[in-house]
Amino acid sequence: MPVVRIVGQLPEGVGDLPGLLRERGFDVETVADAENCSPVSLEISFEECSTEESLNRALALAEGNARQIARRQSGIKYYTDVKDK
Repeated sequence: MPVVRIVGQLPEGVGDLPGLLRERGFDVETVADAENCSPVSLEISFEECSTEESLNRALALAEGNARQIARRQSGIKYYTDVKDK
């Protein structure tokens, strides 16, 4: 069964996230700090920050993902070009 780790305290307004995950077949563990923990299928961390900081983090993640996708696409194109020759 996949395991989800929730790190930190759940903020108000999240609802019963652990219960929802359990309903969907996950084992859920909640820890204050994930250091020295075993690997899990999914780890969710909550941190309080300002709206501006959360938007900046989201933008940085999106830019990083876009670079990964571009590298993968260029790799696929290269593979296709080599295969066609």
